Amino acid sequence: MDNKEFTMRLKDIFLSVKNIKSNVHYEEGIRGMIPVLKILYDSKKEITPKDIEDELCISSARTARVLNQLQEKELISRIKSENDKRKTIVVLTEKGKELAINHRNMFISYMDKLLNNISDEERIMFLNIVEKMANNLKERND
Repeated sequence: MDNKEFTMRLKDIFLSVKNIKSNVHYEEGIRGMIPVLKILYDSKKEITPKDIEDELCISSARTARVLNQLQEKELISRIKSENDKRKTIVVLTEKGKELAINHRNMFISYMDKLLNNISDEERIMFLNIVEKMANNLKERND
């Protein structure tokens, strides 16, 4: 199978499942903010708006909008860095942590369903292939 054939078959597979409901339900208006919550929850260091911007490859205006919305929903707060008072640090509130944990649990549950009937060997093979594809993209961008 050549690359074109493979691409068309993969596209057809994705299109055939795109309308299947995942049963993952978000609070109204929160869906696009989940990546920010994930960054904040997973981070072991202080996170600034610039870090979020860089990680998600979004503009500073988009970052500010998302952070304002998250703050209005009481999911984050912004504090001044103790080391550098010019820096603003973004932190999850307890409500934000709870939502991040709930989302992670929903995602794990979804992946459990998705990976049902797929052997460990097939999972490892899939991860290796996706890793190679990611490396191809990285090499292409260097």
